[in-house]
Amino acid sequence: AASTCIWTGVPLRVFLEHVGIKSKEEGANWINFESPKGEVPQGDTTYGASHAREVCMNPTRPCMLAFMMNGELLHPDHGYPVRLLMPGYIGGRMIKWLTKISVTEGEGQNYYHLYDNRVFPKHITSKDEATKHKIWTDPMYTINDRNINSAIWAPAHCEKVSLSAGKYTVGGYAYNGAGRPIHRVEVTLNDGHTWMPATIHRFEKPSEFGMVYCWVHWTVDVPLQQLKGCGEFAVRAWDDSQNCQPERPSWNLMGMMNNPWFRVKVHDVPGGSAIWFEHPTRVEPNLGHAWDKDRLHLTADGQLASPGWQERLKAQYSEAFKPLPLEEQPLDGEEYNDKARFLRSENVKKTTGAKAPTMEISAEAMSGDGSVNNVGIKVGGKVQCEHCIQKFDTEAAKKMHFRFIHDPNRHQED
Repeated sequence: AASTCIWTGVPLRVFLEHVGIKSKEEGANWINFESPKGEVPQGDTTYGASHAREVCMNPTRPCMLAFMMNGELLHPDHGYPVRLLMPGYIGGRMIKWLTKISVTEGEGQNYYHLYDNRVFPKHITSKDEATKHKIWTDPMYTINDRNINSAIWAPAHCEKVSLSAGKYTVGGYAYNGAGRPIHRVEVTLNDGHTWMPATIHRFEKPSEFGMVYCWVHWTVDVPLQQLKGCGEFAVRAWDDSQNCQPERPSWNLMGMMNNPWFRVKVHDVPGGSAIWFEHPTRVEPNLGHAWDKDRLHLTADGQLASPGWQERLKAQYSEAFKPLPLEEQPLDGEEYNDKARFLRSENVKKTTGAKAPTMEISAEAMSGDGSVNNVGIKVGGKVQCEHCIQKFDTEAAKKMHFRFIHDPNRHQED
């Protein structure tokens, strides 16, 4: 979740000092926050988060126990009467309806702190795999700060525009985590070959520590004839360390923190000198919430022309980015690239010849004993090496192995 508003509350650092938090040497290392019992079904039925002392007490990050939002007492859906606010963090780490705060020596064990908000590597394809590799509690996979992201809100999904207008002001928002600023936003009409810099509109001055936490808006004027001809345009953002959004998504088990370029497709309006735009998905719950339906491209029965291109191409999108077993992974990656390129052009590439070879896995590497000791080692031959566990098919092969591996008189150039 991401939002920008004015919060009022008690600084968390001041609160913890007021109640007499012990020193780190005395074991006060983690601050744990919990919602009311019965909010969620798993664990002890509380939704909780555990944050390091160094974050909660850091004066450069204005963590807060908030009770007001935009000048009003918190509404129930925003956490009334008190919620935790951790600027820069994802929404799932800011506990609403805050009921209990505790201080512990070790990291808190709330079910949702451990088993939610994690980004695992692509080869972790199930909960059982994550458990097998013992990474649920590994801090290397925990989500706290948001990553850099941007999106397009103008044109809107299914918005139609007359080509007689000349130019269109494309716009949207961008944000980052950890108090790091957005330094630039760019729009491409040709799949990243060239980029147009957008104008950034900022609503926040850096804090005394140089930190910023609010999103920014951005705009760029684009000739409509160029939008008509591009088929698809996309946006990406950069921060002060020259980190930028990746071109493609990265599959992970929980589907979190994906921040690839935000892409919008462009289509001709049949029978009219106009174009309409297709977002990855629609965000409004129903068309009745649209205040200006006249600007939307609708079907004959008054429905949106598309559910969103990612929804429409869900099967192909999954095929392009889903994890594959090791033995099915293409060696050169071009099969992956073809599937990703299809999502932009929606044209099937005509291929001739055999399918690209996939990775061959030796019997030794697929032993299934859970170790890597035998991977890449010849153990099925008839001639045993006297110096290691390897076996070879011929005496000559064994002698060559000895010469290059075990011979104490071998030379570096050999």
